[in-house]
Amino acid sequence: MVDVRSTPRVAVIVATHNRCGVLKLALQSLIDQSYRDWEAIVVGDACTDDTEDVVAALGDSRIRFVDLTTNFGEQSGPNNVGVARTTAPLVAFLNHDDLWFPDHLAIAVDTLDARAADLVFSPNITIHPVNGSHEARHAPLGVTVDSLARDGRYDPRQIDRATPATSWLLSRKLHEALSGWRAASECRIEPSQDFLLRAWRGGHRLWSTGVATVVTIASGTRADSYVSAATGEHEWLHQRLAQPGFRARLLALDSEASGARRNPRPLATRAWHRVLATFSRLGIAPRVLDAVLRRRLARGGRIDELRRVRGLTPIIRATDTAADVRRAEVLRVCAVEPGALVEFCRSGDGHRYLACGWSAPEPWGVWSEGSRAELAFALDAERAGPTACVAHLRVVARIDPRRKRQRVGIKAARWHEDRVLDDRAEHVLRVPLELRAGRPSIIELVLPDAFAADGDPRVLALGLISARVEPA
Repeated sequence: MVDVRSTPRVAVIVATHNRCGVLKLALQSLIDQSYRDWEAIVVGDACTDDTEDVVAALGDSRIRFVDLTTNFGEQSGPNNVGVARTTAPLVAFLNHDDLWFPDHLAIAVDTLDARAADLVFSPNITIHPVNGSHEARHAPLGVTVDSLARDGRYDPRQIDRATPATSWLLSRKLHEALSGWRAASECRIEPSQDFLLRAWRGGHRLWSTGVATVVTIASGTRADSYVSAATGEHEWLHQRLAQPGFRARLLALDSEASGARRNPRPLATRAWHRVLATFSRLGIAPRVLDAVLRRRLARGGRIDELRRVRGLTPIIRATDTAADVRRAEVLRVCAVEPGALVEFCRSGDGHRYLACGWSAPEPWGVWSEGSRAELAFALDAERAGPTACVAHLRVVARIDPRRKRQRVGIKAARWHEDRVLDDRAEHVLRVPLELRAGRPSIIELVLPDAFAADGDPRVLALGLISARVEPA
């Protein structure tokens, strides 16, 4: 066991959710640091896997594990909890799927002291999947260098690149001055980039170390990264972090870092970036403007994009309406027994799966209400997953006499099908699902022909009678 000091200078905060395989390697890269005066708080975002056991098995008393009772859905909440659990004067963040070279903390601490900085960041080597492979041992590496500076300082003009929190070391006073991280639902860009922009606007001293000490294996560029247990890419990289020359080898793979010319951006893109750079001189963050004007992202939209790529369900938003409260509760209680019949009549238990867009259950079943509805299914916590299943939905269409049909768009993860129901007979909609314990799979029904009949103010389209979720 490693002895723990009473007042370490650096607190390392690690936000994590159900990726214990790669978390182990990230924490091992922390343990391997040449700088030793640290403690770590691993904050689980309501983990349901073996995260706690993995942390304990490392046998380092400087690392503590805290698990939240409710899933926050992104790192801002767990990071704020982690900082609140420590009194160290300096704070570093280590993303659970990234790796540090052994000299990362030593260089960051020295730079922060030498510059009298409020925050320092290190250039990070971002590893991209190439040719669809996530296994570095079997595919050539795609590399870019991110977290770049301008005249040694943080550059707010960056749009295509980011400066992730895993590359930062900052003073606790800065974290307190900014009131910590803002939630993704308050931001049009990533909460980490929002934090940096607020620090920049506040006139704080943000300096680069100039040394690439971080390897970022970005989950946002890897499909289903949060539902895959693959660790080969991380293992291959971790085994080589301490090798002399490995950092130079990775940097040589980036065409810009090696001095080669990149393909020039299209003229329209270059013009747009020049416009945004002009706004930066006025103190307006180009990254936020780009998110609002070009990408049309609402608050929280960037995190929702990343969660879709990672194979996660959208974040449950703040419960502002009764419909929000209902959906949040359904996503908590929607465990289904494979093969069991679910009945949506008033006396059945189908209410546990009606996430949103449904009327009140009736003696025979339930009507969809509006042009969109959702069902949610998950496995119970005792079952291993993932399990490939098929949901058989027994439905009846409400036919508008003017259109004589009911169109139904069915979406589940990356699967989609369009159906046209032109009679009032019962139909069975078959939807492929991959179910996991504690991770709801959403079936979305898009119903453009929903209509209100005489004497009924509701806008109805599809009657749901029963469902049976069976192994594929």
